[in-house]
Amino acid sequence: MLKLNALKKLVKKIPYVAHWARVIIYHFIFVRKNMHPGGYFFSGTFLMEKGNFEAEEMELFKKLLKKCDRFINVGANVGYYVCVAAKAGKPITAFEPLQSNLKILYKNLSMNEWLSKIEIFPIAIGSKIRLNKIYGFGTGASLIKKWANSDIYHYKYAPTSTLDSCISQRFKNEKLLIIADIEGFELEMLMGAKKILSLEPKPTWIIEISFDEHMPEKIKYNKAIKCFQILWNLGYKSYFADTNLIEINKNILNRIIKNKSKKVPKNNFLFLDQKLSLKI
Repeated sequence: MLKLNALKKLVKKIPYVAHWARVIIYHFIFVRKNMHPGGYFFSGTFLMEKGNFEAEEMELFKKLLKKCDRFINVGANVGYYVCVAAKAGKPITAFEPLQSNLKILYKNLSMNEWLSKIEIFPIAIGSKIRLNKIYGFGTGASLIKKWANSDIYHYKYAPTSTLDSCISQRFKNEKLLIIADIEGFELEMLMGAKKILSLEPKPTWIIEISFDEHMPEKIKYNKAIKCFQILWNLGYKSYFADTNLIEINKNILNRIIKNKSKKVPKNNFLFLDQKLSLKI
């Protein structure tokens, strides 16, 4: 196991090798057919297939899912959260720009005959409508150059839109649950979601926000701080998205920034209307 972990670290340090390693892994994921513990067919990474990926976040997600009218997944990847929502019978809107991820997502939906249960936008989400370069491959692909030491020579063009352009007021009377995992582009997503953020009832968000991990040096911490500030100013409270649900206020955020040498325990955060009870 130690030798395997050492090999993984070595591969990650060499962007070109890391890229092609992920390409090979995704090929094997696509050809595999696996029965998920949740009672449906699912192909994904090993932890996803066993139901152990982001276990605490998934437990929280299932509780929130029961109270929402629609699930919106920004950065759906191969459909880990999408399949849980589809199994629960929830209407779903998903965004995913990478063809390699979409290929497996479509397969997962097809295997379970869920093709009519989901609306898919094969695009990235940001602050503007434009074409962006997306670097990397698979779960680590990002619109941020040099994200996670990605190879800057391996990129694809991703059509990029905004949540406001794609959704706007379409679901204004629904209780929305939005999960966003877009590898460093969270601030841009929020900047292009002014109409969504002004909806009543307020959507509930689970957002993966990186303070320093994977983030290029010149923008570390700054984007994370702005994400929290935007949502706080709009009447949200924030929590670590795990079973403890510890609130993150301005004092705790400042403490995180000051302790730059210490890794943030979780990168997924729950943002909930401050008028709502935390009882989930």
